[in-house]
Amino acid sequence: MLIDLRTDPGWMDAVLALNARFETETSPLSADQLQGLLDQSVHAPAWVIGPPAESPAKPPIDASAAPPTQRPGAPGGTAILGGFLIALGPDASYDSPNYRWFQARGGRFAYVDRVIVAPEAGRGGIARALYADLARAALAAGLAEITCEVNRIPPNPASDAFHARLGFAEIGRMQTGAKTVRFLSLPAAAGAAGGAAAGTEGSSAAPQTLA
Repeated sequence: MLIDLRTDPGWMDAVLALNARFETETSPLSADQLQGLLDQSVHAPAWVIGPPAESPAKPPIDASAAPPTQRPGAPGGTAILGGFLIALGPDASYDSPNYRWFQARGGRFAYVDRVIVAPEAGRGGIARALYADLARAALAAGLAEITCEVNRIPPNPASDAFHARLGFAEIGRMQTGAKTVRFLSLPAAAGAAGGAAAGTEGSSAAPQTLA
């Protein structure tokens, strides 16, 4: 099920733990930095997988994988964090060259700062569900497009393929040192419509880090 991290601080430790597993692909994140992002975010959905009695339609869990980040005390047992997304609007104060590129370009956008899906959460369309939920929230906030960046050097073909399936288009590139990123954009209306069945389809596999 989807929750909003801005209104459910009980998942902060779980978010930090999941981010720490992939900080090379995204960036390190302290508790203060996470709170700062959430305070400025336009949306911060997370997919929580609860016990069977709590969410019978949850994405499947690979029992052979390492246990995902958990939060004890959920009704009926232990809930786990399947993934999360944090997005900023065009007026945030955020010292990221990638975000500033979109800010300088202008427009009403929701920028995906990071989206991470626990690999042991299975092939349940979690990333697609997070993006679709963001698109709906962006439309409600008057934001016309969803933006993000994907590494070109070093390459990230899984993320390239995932964003292509969602309909993202490249609108620019930037090189910083040895790293080159591709800037992508998707109309929020298309993202909301394309994610109508998100979170229930077993065929929409998601990489661990997508942006």
